[in-house]
Parts: sequence; C-alpha cells; structure tokens
Amino acid sequence: MTSKESAKLDNVPLHVEFFEDSFERAIAVHEHSRANGATTQDLGAKARRIKFRCYFWDAEYSRHADLVAAITVSNGSKMHELVHESYGLVKGRVASVNVRNDERNQTAEIDIEFIEDLLDNMLSVRQVGDVRDQAEAAFTVGQAQQMLQAADDLIASIGTEANQIIGATLDPALSLVAQFASLSVGARAVLGVLDTALAEIDAIAATSTIPTSALVSTIDYGSTLPGKIVETAANAAARQVQSMQELAGSPAAFVNNLASTFDAAEQLYNDDVYPVLKHIKLANVQALALECAYRYSEDEGRRGQVRQMEAAPSFDWSGTYVGTPVSASVMTVDDLEATLKAVNQRVQSALSPRTEVGDVWSFAESARMVAALKEMSRTLLDHVQIVKLERERIVERDYSVEMPLHLVCLREGLPHNYAERVLALNPQVRNPTFANGALKVYAPA
Repeated sequence: MTSKESAKLDNVPLHVEFFEDSFERAIAVHEHSRANGATTQDLGAKARRIKFRCYFWDAEYSRHADLVAAITVSNGSKMHELVHESYGLVKGRVASVNVRNDERNQTAEIDIEFIEDLLDNMLSVRQVGDVRDQAEAAFTVGQAQQMLQAADDLIASIGTEANQIIGATLDPALSLVAQFASLSVGARAVLGVLDTALAEIDAIAATSTIPTSALVSTIDYGSTLPGKIVETAANAAARQVQSMQELAGSPAAFVNNLASTFDAAEQLYNDDVYPVLKHIKLANVQALALECAYRYSEDEGRRGQVRQMEAAPSFDWSGTYVGTPVSASVMTVDDLEATLKAVNQRVQSALSPRTEVGDVWSFAESARMVAALKEMSRTLLDHVQIVKLERERIVERDYSVEMPLHLVCLREGLPHNYAERVLALNPQVRNPTFANGALKVYAPA
C-alpha cells in the first residue's frame, strides 16, 4: 500500500488520504410577490467542513476500533481535536463516520466528515493584522517554556544531581565540568558533552557578524544552565534567519528555504546523552513560525494596498484611460497553504519525534512545549483561514481559445486590473496575452 499522510484525531495516530475542505457562505434568498428574480443577503461564512479517509492495515488494523470508540463514546457531546500538517490543530465535531472493514485481509477504511467549531475557536474575534503581535507573544512564552523543558531534560539525563545545577549561576569563564566538579562521574560526563555542543553552536554563530534578531535580544534568559541552552539555540536560529534575509525572494520560497537550512543544521547534532537536537529543533521551529507570521503580516499590508488600487478608477470622466499603478504582489492561497504546511510539519517533528518500526508509529512529546507551539501554529492557521474565508475564492476554468488575461478577468466578472493577480495563480502561463487551458481565477463575490 502506498504511503499516506500522518495525522491524529484525539491522539489516535492515523494514516489519511483525500483531505478536502470546503468554505461556503450562508446566502439567504428573498423572493417577492409579483416581481421577477430575488434579492440575496449574505449571512456570513458557514463552518468549514473537512473530509478525509483513514486507512488501517496489518498490525494497525485493530486501531480502527479505537478511533470509532473515541468518536462514538462521547455521544456527540465531546469536542474533538484534529491535528494535521496542513491544518495544524483544528477543534470541532465529527458529523459522519463511514466504516468499511475486511477482517480476512485485516484492512479497514474510515471516511470522516469533520466540522470545525468556529465559535469555540473564536476565529471571528481574531484580526488579520495582529498575526505578528500574536506570534511574538507566543514566541516569548515558548522561550520560557523551553527553559523549563531544558531543566526537565537535565533531570532526566543526570538524575537528582541536576537540582544542584539548574538554579546555579554560571561563570562564563569556566567550563561546566569545572564549575560542578563535585558531581558524580556520570553527571560530569553529561555536562562535558553538553559543554562541547554549546561551544560548537557558539563557534558556528561567532563566524557570522550578523546580529541576532531584536525579539531574541529582548528576552531575559538569565544566567543559569537551562537559560544558556535555550539562549544559545535561539541565537543560532536567529542568525541563520538574518543571514538569509538578503536572499529572500517570495514569502513562500523564503519560508521553504529557511526550513531546508534548519534541516541541514540539525544534521550536526544528536541526542546520545543530553537532548541537544531537541532544543535545536525547538528553537528552529519557533524561529520559522515567527518568520512565517512576519511574512503573513507584510502580505496583509500589501493586500490593503492592492484593494485600494483596485478600487481606484482606471478611466476619467471623459472615458480616457488614465492607467493604474503596478499593484503589489500578494501571496496566493497556494502560497499560504504551502508555508503553513512547512511550519506545521516542523511543529509535529519537534513535539512528536517519530520513529517508524514496521507500520507502528511511536510518539515522544516535549510536554512543556505543546501549548506554546500549538498556539503559534494556531495563530498562523487562523490567519490563513480568515484569508480563505473573507478574501476571494479561487475556481478553475477551462479556456480552449487563447485570450489576454485581462479579458479572462472581464469574462469572469472581475475588474481588468486583476490580471496580474490571476497571472500569479497560473505560473504555467508564459505569455499573459495568449492564455488558454485550465486557468485558476478568483470567483467574484
């Protein structure tokens, strides 16, 4: 069987396929007596519906009963949590379940229709423009939680002796082993490995003259070992981000390139004694989510400029074409979803490092960081949802005859100056004067 995407519903690991989500408006139609036609009223957005199919086979076959039990035992009163790399954390209710199983071949398929609960998520009260502020607040909380996680990891690696280390003020002129010479041989061995790893990270960062980010520099990490671990990882991630700013192209390309850079950096570390790699990953994913939020915030500013340009008339009172300024490039829905997926993939990797043994998935979560990273992921998801709900809907039309894109816009009931935005949706169009075939266009409101 081909590999499927991974997801979780109420903490039940799943292999899923055919994700499909729909966004609809509630339109009231008012018909009048002795009059042709009708008037319509927009009552707002309907709840988003997500449809997907789950697969269970071989050793995982018995797990389908756990999923059905998790859905049906609540009798409709429980709010379910769906986690997927393209959607992040989504809370809602299961509207329908269709189970097909074959006991002889030990296979099962379950089709699920999931309705997001917008009222509980309070999506309507979140404003698009504050995605930057929300992400920065979640980043600050995440750094504090990561320091607590670092302390927990020291206790797990060293034992009760770690209590002598966690609250102690460090002397930057001495090594960790020298400062805690009274500890056991095993504890000092762990500190030696940790000291070497931190020195390597600092040495790599020292080769760059680029300053760290302004947000990281405002956070007080203290002078203890947990603070030093988190601060070192955060500074390394921030310098990598700053070094790529000059190479930044489109927002989607920047986020994907940054994720690839982080992946390459993580190959240098391992978790043999102390989970250094875990904290590198946690620092990187927080930096990636923060940069993604910055790109969303900048994109929303450009959307405001585009709306103003498109509202300006292109012809004067005499019918003379006066032209319109070149509109700013905005992120398409595909770009938004691609960047959100890149972040959510790393959030899942950082929170739940997966080790595959046959067809069985195992999860080892960083408990302290769950709430903070879920909040960052949720902030980005809310922004994407608002853009998809309140901005233009994208549909696909087939044009067998070549024509200019501005004429395509007019045929679809759009302003002619939408042509540049439609071109951004269709990178396969080489010449916008001669466009044909399957074209993605914005559906008029």
